[in-house]
Formats: sequence, C-alpha cells, structure tokens
Amino acid sequence: MAVVGRAAEGVSRGFTVPAVEFSCWRPKTSSDHSNLQLLRPQVQLRNFTYRELKVASGNFSEENVVGEGGFGKVYRGILLDGSVVAIKRCTQLYGHAEVETRAEVEVGSMARHRNLIQLLGFCDSTEPQKPVKKGKASTEPVEHLLVYPLAVKGTVDSHLRECSALQPPLDWPTRLHIALGVARGLSYLHEDCSLQIIHHDIKPSNILLDENFESLIADFGLAKLMNHEDWKQQIHKSESTRAPHQMAALERSTELYRTHRICGTHGFIPPEYALHGMFSVKNDVFAFGVVLLELISGPSVPGFRQHGARKGINDFKSVKVIVEHNELGCLIDPNMRGDYDEKEAEKLVKLALLCVQESPTKRPTMLEAVQVLKGSSLNDRWESEKEEMVLC
Repeated sequence: MAVVGRAAEGVSRGFTVPAVEFSCWRPKTSSDHSNLQLLRPQVQLRNFTYRELKVASGNFSEENVVGEGGFGKVYRGILLDGSVVAIKRCTQLYGHAEVETRAEVEVGSMARHRNLIQLLGFCDSTEPQKPVKKGKASTEPVEHLLVYPLAVKGTVDSHLRECSALQPPLDWPTRLHIALGVARGLSYLHEDCSLQIIHHDIKPSNILLDENFESLIADFGLAKLMNHEDWKQQIHKSESTRAPHQMAALERSTELYRTHRICGTHGFIPPEYALHGMFSVKNDVFAFGVVLLELISGPSVPGFRQHGARKGINDFKSVKVIVEHNELGCLIDPNMRGDYDEKEAEKLVKLALLCVQESPTKRPTMLEAVQVLKGSSLNDRWESEKEEMVLC
C-alpha cells in the first residue's frame, strides 16, 4: 500500500479483477533478519527516534490515520521543524514486514527522481505496542517506521473512484501528465538508477500525487534490485532484431529471472510471472499498461461488455476490437464528459495494448513509452505488430 491512500481495495475496476494481494512464502535467509541499521545507504537517511515519531503523530492517534494495509497503518505527522510527513508503521506481526521494509529502505537510499516518493528516514522500534509478559522482553525490533513527505493530493486511485465538488474528476491533460510522470519514474528505475530496480506493484493506489498533480511512485516493499544474488537467477536472455542503437537498453530490459515468491496485485501482473515465477522489468511495463487503461477509462467502462468482456476481468482482446471498430468513446471515463483529445486517447490505448502483450519481449521499454507520451508517433509500430499481437 502507498504511504497515502483512501481507496478500498477489492472494488471491481474496468480492467481488473478485485485487487487482492497474494504471495507465496520463500525460505528465510540470515539477511531477512538483519535490522535496518545494518544498511549502508548511498543517500543519507535520517534515523528518527521512536519518541520523535510518536510525538509527531499525536501518539499514533487514529485521527491521524491516512491509510492502512496488511503491514499496519500510515499516519499524518508534523515534525518539530514543521514538516508534514506520512509515517508508515510496519509491525512484525505482518509476515514479510522485515523483508519488505528493508526493500523500501534500500530503494529509498539510492533511487532519487522527481517521480518517486522520497524516503526521508526510518526508525527501528524495540518498544512493543502491547505489554509483554515477564521475561519476554527483547531488544529485537518490534516494528519499523518509515517517514515520507505527505502527498497532499492522495492517490491516483482515489481520484479515479471518488469524484465530488471538493475533488472533481481528473481532466484529460492531468491524466496525460500523470501517465508521463509514472513512465519517467519507471524508466529511471529500469535504466538510469545505479542498480536496475523492478517495482513489482505498480497500480493506481501506489501512485501518489503532490500539490501539482506530479506523479510519485510509492510502495517499494516488493521491489527487486537486480544485482542481488539472492534474487538474480538468469534463465533467459532474448535475442533482438532491433536497430543497434536500441540494443543496449532492450538487452537490459528483456532479461528474465525466476522466483518462488509470487507477489503483487492480481490484474496487474503478467502471465509469465503469475504462472511460472518469471519476472523482468517488463512486469512493470505490463502493469503500466493496465494503469494507462484505468487512467483512460476510470473505474467503470460503459458499453465495454458489448464485445464480450466480462465484468472485472482483463479482456484486452476486446479493447483491441473496440479500437479497430473506431468505438473508442465507450472506453473513455464518462466523468470527463467528452472533454478529451481523441487522437491522443487512441494513441494511449494502443500504447497500453502494446504494454500488455503476452510476450515480455514484445512489450516496449519504459523509455519508449516516455517518448510516445512526449509526442513520438506510434503508428509504424502499431501497424507492424497489430495483426500478430497476442494479448493476455
């Protein structure tokens, strides 16, 4: 879950089944139990005291809760210097708290980009939430706390679901801006960060918005840093026939790896990962394609079932039929009341379909997605691939 978010998971969307988190246990290693103090961040992170965060959050008052999930709760807090922050409180009662919190700190210590939420610091707390029995006291961390800037506009998910006088629907330019920001953030993680990072849980509720509606990718608990030997088991590297100047980026982005722990949100994970545990940066590309469709369609799609789509199921083949029949209007979020650019919308739907192709090697890179969203033409690629396109 993102550090700020109000949307309730489990509500059917236009292109997703109920959003259910799932995972398979993997054997624990000694590194799973090392606390956050042992990390050597490339960016200096502040080590908060438990008392600082307790005071900032009003003793973790329920009135300051701005989000919650299986890990625990997120609290609004005000630090002594006046900074307004989000305090993510992860308890050891949550099975993967140690592993996922460590991943968030590792990514936060090295990944800095305007479209990624910035980790300000963390705290290892040995203070139990409930009194412990006599003789049971321990100095091992009972919970971990992560501190981020508060994203004042909430999540993309909340804006797609909850429209009101106080929160009007996102207009078309804002949706384009959000999509471009997410694409830029993912492109940085995949190709420009010191380590290649796969986010592994891209979805609207993990995309935050600042006061200027700038996208902030959040929740790196499932992220994989690709030079870590405990994750890296190369099983395949695809050959490419693309132009030489594209080879370096594409070669890096089509390596597939295998894991026994399948994590993520159903509806946003590709088949090679869900069925076989095979993953690459193209997992994020697939999820980005689904996010694009939700930005275009909103939480519901009137007329979508005319072509045989069943409610709550990703039926990308039906989306392709709609595009081919020039019936794009039935995919557009009715909350925009027809105020959108038809050519831009068509290009975004086509980009989304390229992203959700069954073969990971056929999906574009996030850098290519950035270029399309900035104005590059998609016509040649669409025309060359649409006939043989195999969609999930």
